[in-house]
Amino acid sequence: MGAEDNFTFDRAAVRALADGLGTAGQEIGIIGRGGAVVDGLLDALPGADTPNAYHSVSRRADKAMGAVGTALAEMGGKAVAAIIAHKQLDAERARGIDAASDSVR
Repeated sequence: MGAEDNFTFDRAAVRALADGLGTAGQEIGIIGRGGAVVDGLLDALPGADTPNAYHSVSRRADKAMGAVGTALAEMGGKAVAAIIAHKQLDAERARGIDAASDSVR
């Protein structure tokens, strides 16, 4: 595929996808911030003497969830950037066609 290939896509659908990716990323980032899994573990087992290994593993899971959330938010941003780039390319092609047609007249 080269620059001459034309891609057709529904901009509204891509924007909705990008918004959803960003929102999901924010939600996962919130869940993964500040030891939410650890807090959930302690709430689920009140008064239990949970080993430090549980805390360590769940904190690592929190960090991984935060990383996934960041990646989803960035994907949403890239989808919006692709829409903008496509729109600019359309405008550039239209200007090129207008310029070519002016020289024919």
